[in-house]
Amino acid sequence: MGIICPLFSLIWLAVGSLYFFFVNPFFVSAINWISENLIYTYFIGGVIGAMLVDTAYSIHLGVRVKQFSELSGERFDSIKKELKRRLASLTKSNDKKEEK
Repeated sequence: MGIICPLFSLIWLAVGSLYFFFVNPFFVSAINWISENLIYTYFIGGVIGAMLVDTAYSIHLGVRVKQFSELSGERFDSIKKELKRRLASLTKSNDKKEEK
């Protein structure tokens, strides 16, 4: 009846076994190491926090660019080409300043 697929059940069994025997020991040893060296927890938390803030800001910026492209009636590709052109002109002007 298509409710349980034996092929995919076997695939999940194989993937789960591979994870349990090969990947899980690394996670367990990492968690044990962190629990023994708690000072590094703050640094790890700081890095993860910075990554989350950066991801949230990138998503927000992507949504804003999409909204702008929808409101202005321009396609995102044309906006992207314009931004690349402006970036290229800025890098050329910075290279000229560094040569002086």
